[in-house]
Amino acid sequence: MAFSVFKGRSPREAVTERLKDSSPGDSLCAMLRGCSDAEWVWALTEGRAEIERLTGLLPTLPDAMQQRRFTGRNDKEAFAQAAGAVGVFLAEARALGLDVSRPGLRVIDIGCGWGRITQTLFRDFEPGQILGCDVMPEALEICRASGLGVELKQMPYMPPVDLADGSADLMVAYSVFSHLSEEAHMAWVEDFARVLRPGGVLVVTTRPRAFISYAESVRRQPDIPPHARATANAFKDSQSWLDRYDRGEFCFDAAFSDGAGRPEDYYGEAVVPGAYAETHWGRFFESVRFTPADKHRKFDQSVIAARKAL
Repeated sequence: MAFSVFKGRSPREAVTERLKDSSPGDSLCAMLRGCSDAEWVWALTEGRAEIERLTGLLPTLPDAMQQRRFTGRNDKEAFAQAAGAVGVFLAEARALGLDVSRPGLRVIDIGCGWGRITQTLFRDFEPGQILGCDVMPEALEICRASGLGVELKQMPYMPPVDLADGSADLMVAYSVFSHLSEEAHMAWVEDFARVLRPGGVLVVTTRPRAFISYAESVRRQPDIPPHARATANAFKDSQSWLDRYDRGEFCFDAAFSDGAGRPEDYYGEAVVPGAYAETHWGRFFESVRFTPADKHRKFDQSVIAARKAL
């Protein structure tokens, strides 16, 4: 059904109408592909609780505390951010020539956490098309317990990942490369290029330049809240870091890394400039795009996207 039919209706009305017009065995993707972000977020949150059919098709949600542990957000706020991210990911893939509507397209959600991005992908892909990966066994246990319904795989902290060469068409990573050291970043870029099929696309996020100044502003607060203390420890001497960014250098600060099971200096805050991505990713990809957060304005991270040569 054309989207214009629903113009002016509330998300609840639009989603309800789509469900009425669908067949009993239709999947979420079959029913809701093409719906607006507002409609999709409603379906993933309020609709999940209100409409029995959506309840049956969607996994259960972790409690609010568990959601916030992984993403800093929960429920509607978490899915609104995820919908914006998925929209940008797919737009970048299309811009790089990938037909994301092709039947059987294989998608990998890197750092899937409790399944927020994975679930948000259900508007555009069937669960059988998606693989969720994470380094944390606990995250995968939460996904299984919720009935996420996709294939799941634990990743090591450093590559290689146990995936066949040329086995994915699209790989996405929200708020993963925003925390990796330069060594880990480039090691994973190379390995993910291996996993992609020719013409496949990798899309990741990184902290924007403004994050360096934001960390400085947090430090100036008279009473730093507990959840912001890690940020306050990052990128001290902010002007020096801003100068590095403007020179195209990889900016990483492991100041808050607790080292819990991770390699030393592996995890922290990463602010990666476009010049760095274009130069270093170009060793493994035919085309590289960098979109600053203040350009796409869908969420608070910048985006690096790259296409593997055919």
